[in-house]
Amino acid sequence: MANAKPRHQAKKGKLLKPEYMAMFWNQEIFKYKESPRKDVVDSTGTATPYSIQECELEVILDERPEATSYDFQSGVRVYANNEAKEFDCGIEEVFEWYQPTAEYDPLMNVEPTYEAAAQQVDVGASNEIAQDSKTVFAARIAEQEAALKEKCKTVVVDPKDPTYDETAYKECEAIFVEECKTVVTDDKDPTYDAAAATKCATVSANVAAAGGKLEVSSFRQDVAKDMTQAFAQGYTLYEKINESDWWWWWMSFDVPDSLIKDGDIIYQYVTMSRDAKNIKGETVKDSETVGCYVTKGEKDLPSTVDVFTHEDNKVWQLNMKDAAGADNTLVKGKTYDKQAAVLKQAESDEKWKAGKSHIPASALPAASTKAGNVKYVCYFQLEIPKLARKPGDFGINLDIQVSTRVYEGKTNTTPIQVAVHSETIEKKALPEYKTETKTSTSTSSSSSGGDAPAATGAVANVVASFAALIAVFFAMF
Repeated sequence: MANAKPRHQAKKGKLLKPEYMAMFWNQEIFKYKESPRKDVVDSTGTATPYSIQECELEVILDERPEATSYDFQSGVRVYANNEAKEFDCGIEEVFEWYQPTAEYDPLMNVEPTYEAAAQQVDVGASNEIAQDSKTVFAARIAEQEAALKEKCKTVVVDPKDPTYDETAYKECEAIFVEECKTVVTDDKDPTYDAAAATKCATVSANVAAAGGKLEVSSFRQDVAKDMTQAFAQGYTLYEKINESDWWWWWMSFDVPDSLIKDGDIIYQYVTMSRDAKNIKGETVKDSETVGCYVTKGEKDLPSTVDVFTHEDNKVWQLNMKDAAGADNTLVKGKTYDKQAAVLKQAESDEKWKAGKSHIPASALPAASTKAGNVKYVCYFQLEIPKLARKPGDFGINLDIQVSTRVYEGKTNTTPIQVAVHSETIEKKALPEYKTETKTSTSTSSSSSGGDAPAATGAVANVVASFAALIAVFFAMF
């Protein structure tokens, strides 16, 4: 391809008569125009205006097959003009274009209603992973311990003193006992401190009077509680052909509330990976991460979703460390909304949506059952139309990684990272559904989905128009 003009590239492989034809009659498609991608940002987080160039092709088939499937390898080269031999090259991608046959059903033109009574719920894999709060939040615990010790310096320990505050004393008693272990009690010792010794004798008497029971601060009680990361996912299915099915997830972080500050952003994410073929036909790990986050102190804790498309075999790209254990610069040193910016999908491209409208009440997580803990939950769901489903997308295993980062506000670049949990789950096959027509007594059955409305009867020549337009987005610099 190098050192060749655009019209002369790969001349030896160029067909004299093309099998694919540009749809010349639809001039609007080919116009260079403004892109709807208004929210795209570069690696620095700067918004970038984009324009779009599309092309649409069609191919004539000898007959209408039961299912049409093409493996596409797509790419783009940008030449300065028709005489240029140098070019800029975009990333080449592999994808499948799949379109099975289905008979037309008038219901396809009816707006879906998604009645709750018609839902069928198929709950899939879920898990609750224990995490060590003392390790994860070690720095924050140390900070709060230091603040508590400083506060305890002025707390009165003698119950007979008129300024004695029992509540304040109980918060500090365990700290007093620890400090007293190093206090000298021998008055002949040159380091003897009478005031300190008297204080410790009073503390010791208080503990003895309580039957040896030592009071522990509420903060220490909180951080000693369990901390868990959990997830659940499944399908919500609907009977009608015009109503999509939905693949939903929720993620939760059950944590002592004293460890989470107002304004903290609790960012949870799951990376889903599967085996796929790359441009060279090699088997690689194809990964996608869905991140969701809530902010402590915001009303109703609204959930927001980010979606990231990884480079081949780089499952780790949303973790703090790469596969070799080195810092991942895509995430490290970045704010929550700037992490892995080059992998982040534009909001207009995201198929995963925040929300729980298709998660049945029976599948929603309960509030934390641990006193002093709060369960921070976010939800997201993916629409799965009944038409044109690819069989290879279902009934497969997914390798997943689940974790949480806690950012101390919107400008924080040193988040607290929870240990990454890995496991393999099943993405279940979807049940069979049927389409019915008013013009025929037969039914068309498919386990993988259908096509857009198709004419019934014999078809001599069929035009397959690739509705997924091959589009190129250009950043305007």
